[in-house]
This record gives sequence, structure tokens and C-alpha cells, in this order.
Amino acid sequence: MLLDQGQTSLRENKLINISEYFLNKLDPDAGESITPLRLQKLENNAQAWSLGFNVSFIQEDFQVWVHGPVIPSLYVHFREFGSANIPKVYSFDASVFEQEELNILEMVWSVYGKYDAKYLERLTHAEKPWVNARQGLDHKERCNNIISKQEIQEYYSGLREIHGISGEYSLNKYVSNITV
Repeated sequence: MLLDQGQTSLRENKLINISEYFLNKLDPDAGESITPLRLQKLENNAQAWSLGFNVSFIQEDFQVWVHGPVIPSLYVHFREFGSANIPKVYSFDASVFEQEELNILEMVWSVYGKYDAKYLERLTHAEKPWVNARQGLDHKERCNNIISKQEIQEYYSGLREIHGISGEYSLNKYVSNITV
């Protein structure tokens, strides 16, 4: 378990639980791995689609860093790994999530879990909420602007409606057709 009860606030526990969910899904024998960058993008997709499906369970705000959306406290928590892989979590208690939260996480892992960090970064850089939050900034300029949850919800709800996204199959079809 990655959670240090003495150093992590109650709000951050959900973030760590989500991280542990994704890290538990890894199959290292098949060559699967997660770096901190990839983990941030998976958590971002979890927030985006949870808002798109009106099942918000990530309270923290993502900031628009150069390499995509980042929750600073999550960055700090996994900073020691740098660009290296975070180890698989073998012991995970799914009961910390409601069933609808698990459904979102499973959908995100099934659809986005097959992509590497840099591809996920390119996907986020093409999304309207991220683009709008970085408006007027050079692509290498650092900033900590927050991506509006309302804009995320409107954008992803709109994607659901326009593309008929109702679950894993239709989301996978949508994401597979994106060119970045």
C-alpha cells in the first residue's frame, strides 16, 4: 500500500486509492508499467469521465502544467520516482469506492490504460478544457492555472452526447479514432 496515513490528508486518500487502483491493474510480466506522468494522465481521465457521467469523486483541481494536467499533491507524493516506473500494488481494497466510481475507473483503465504517457499527454493537449486553461501561454511556459471542473463537465458531457458514449465500448471507439 502506498498510503502513508501520517503524511497524507484525508482528501488525498481518494487520490492515492485511485492511484493504487491503477497500479494494481498492472501486469509487469506483460511489460506494463506506470510512471508518475502516465499516472497523472490516468487520474485526469478518471476525473474527466467521472464529471462527464455526473459521478464526481475527485475533489482536487488539475493544473495545466507543460506536460498536461497535474494535481500538485499527487505529483509530490510520487516525485521520488521521477520518470521511473512506480511499482505494482499487489494489495488493493476496492471497497473504498462506490460501484459507480469503480465503473468509471475500470472504463478509464480499459480504454486509456493501453496508451503510454506521451500519447496520453498529446490527447490531453488536444482537449478544450486544457487548451482553454493554457490560452495565451507558450507550449513550454510553466503555469499553475486550474482547469475548470465546470468546463470539464460540459466538455465531456458534450462528448458523451455527440458521440453516443455510454460505456467502455463506445468510449474505446471514440478514443481509438482520435488522431493527435
